[in-house]
Amino acid sequence: MRILAIGNFSREYMAIPWGEPLRRHRRFDSVVVDAVPLLAAGGNDRSYCLQYIYSLIRNDSFDYVLFLTEPLLHHEFPDEFFQALRKAAIPLVAVHTDDEPEFWYERNRPFDHRFDIIASHSKAATERRQQAGWGERALFAPWCYNPEHIFRMENRQKKYDLVFIGKYKKLGVTSILEEDGLIREQSLVRLYHFCQEQGFRFRVFGYGWDKHPLLKEVYGGMVTLPEMVEVYNQAKVVFNPSWAADGDFSIPQNKLRLYEAAGCGAFQLTNYSQALLESFREDEEIAFFRSDDELLHKVLYFLDHGEEREAIAEAGYRRALRDHSTWRRLDSLVDALVKLAPPKRNGTIARKRIATVLAGAGAVGAAKAAKVNKVAEAAKIFEATPVDDWFSFERIEEISVKDRAALKSYDYVHVIAGDFRRVDVDVDYECLQTSLTGDGEAKALTVRSIVQAPGSDPNFVQVENYNFNGFILKADRPKQGHELEAEAQLHKCLPALDWGGERLFPASLIVAGEFLDRWIDGLQGKRPLATGDLPLTHTYRIVNRFFIKQGMESLLSRQFILFERLFSSLARQKKTVLLYGARGDLIAPVMAYMGKHGIRLLGFIDKALAGQSVQGVPVYGREDLERLNPDLILITAIHSGPEIRKSLCEYESRYGVLPLYDLDDPAWEAGF
Repeated sequence: MRILAIGNFSREYMAIPWGEPLRRHRRFDSVVVDAVPLLAAGGNDRSYCLQYIYSLIRNDSFDYVLFLTEPLLHHEFPDEFFQALRKAAIPLVAVHTDDEPEFWYERNRPFDHRFDIIASHSKAATERRQQAGWGERALFAPWCYNPEHIFRMENRQKKYDLVFIGKYKKLGVTSILEEDGLIREQSLVRLYHFCQEQGFRFRVFGYGWDKHPLLKEVYGGMVTLPEMVEVYNQAKVVFNPSWAADGDFSIPQNKLRLYEAAGCGAFQLTNYSQALLESFREDEEIAFFRSDDELLHKVLYFLDHGEEREAIAEAGYRRALRDHSTWRRLDSLVDALVKLAPPKRNGTIARKRIATVLAGAGAVGAAKAAKVNKVAEAAKIFEATPVDDWFSFERIEEISVKDRAALKSYDYVHVIAGDFRRVDVDVDYECLQTSLTGDGEAKALTVRSIVQAPGSDPNFVQVENYNFNGFILKADRPKQGHELEAEAQLHKCLPALDWGGERLFPASLIVAGEFLDRWIDGLQGKRPLATGDLPLTHTYRIVNRFFIKQGMESLLSRQFILFERLFSSLARQKKTVLLYGARGDLIAPVMAYMGKHGIRLLGFIDKALAGQSVQGVPVYGREDLERLNPDLILITAIHSGPEIRKSLCEYESRYGVLPLYDLDDPAWEAGF
């Protein structure tokens, strides 16, 4: 059985619970496509992403195409794309990760017609679809977690009495956009005062709370996934509300953090949810509150009754480990898919063995980290395919004749040279396997890489194509423009060699054993490499992913390069700026650049929010444009951007108009 999985795997909370288990499940094979870097690589043009997926489907044999959906990705894939996929006669399956009625459900429902089967994290949404005619093709698939990354720590010390992890949703938005932000903020403020009175140690973690007038006093900072695991393990009580986006205290939402907290062995307190009772037993594996007063009462009660609290936490942990790992969820999902749309074949394909060789400073530690199973207890409850064979050398010159002999026992060898103190690396060879096992096997293959660095958006958890800072590294065609500039910076972390006048990164090449000596001799400088030395087959497949940690400026993607030049130039020229669209997807990175360069922002133009303020900046209507008289209007809306751009044509002799959503607009070349 073979699955093509597509989603935003640049978000850690999608990559960890879904991306990794899909790649490593023993029961089936999966080619996992992160759509965000592909969409970002195309700028305003989504065609590269679509063509890449078409190519995978043409050259492989999939039994299912699985989309992990979210609102932004819905809009990036047109109906015509799904119509084309239907020609391949492969069942199209959606997993809606946010789907509670009414807010999220109504965002997903207009796109349901694209799919044959829909799995939802929401029980209410599943029941609605079943009643609307989907029947058994509407599946309930609650959130799940990955026990290899989310786990209980031994000998954990409780540093906090009460913690909350989540973003400040009201920061920089109005009631139109805040989802459950108002209820969240009000509850946290109440808890703050309560904990102050009782002398409890209370901390809030997540994006934006340092800007809150009161809660900044108990702000613990932004947390990465490992830091979140640590916080949950160190807390006596986790306040883990799960309200939906409708601003109603009584409407719950099935959220990922409920399963992550349980997977850490934490005691959690959340608002009552009938649907959640299917996952955890009340007062045995989880605790609920039904009002503000009951919330405060239960915080006090469970902090005073440690033995009862720990018993509930232990039971919740055992339940999560037994029933709610992603491996369990994938088993259930695949069982349902097999019943509804039987696959062409069962089991997995025969595959070529590929050795991954890391060569450079920090390589030994990097290879060890790639192979380690983080939780022995978790490994007992699911079967995962082993991580590919990794070898490591602190210097490429250390690869000896004996090492070469060992490597030749593999079908192919992939040498990645770099400074692994500055860069993390991940590889996924599944997209190559069908071509490697066919007729006329390739002897040396070029592959592509996703290169990603930290961006300017302070909310590093919410990665989308509009704030993704990276590019696609290609070895199969000449470089141009921003690619050359980005590769020049990448050379600081991943050394390259000259290949017929082109810069070639060793990671871009995978060679068969019979050519290994010639390849390593060239890498070690023993014999110069010429373009005719290796018979290259260009695969155009993305195999590598590099995460730049240090030693490289955040100027990788074309967007980031152009944005940095734009805002630094505006600052030097002391230009005044007006942002058109107070709710645009580009607001966060643009505001970060504005603040970094000290640019004078006159305000926003947004008809729906006129008279209000966003992040303390006034919002005006279109009729105020001439009075404000900006030097430059930046269009920050993405989906409505072309319409706004067209409506501003009459003003272009007075003000500069620059669409940030379209990097190919002639205005970028004409000056501002």
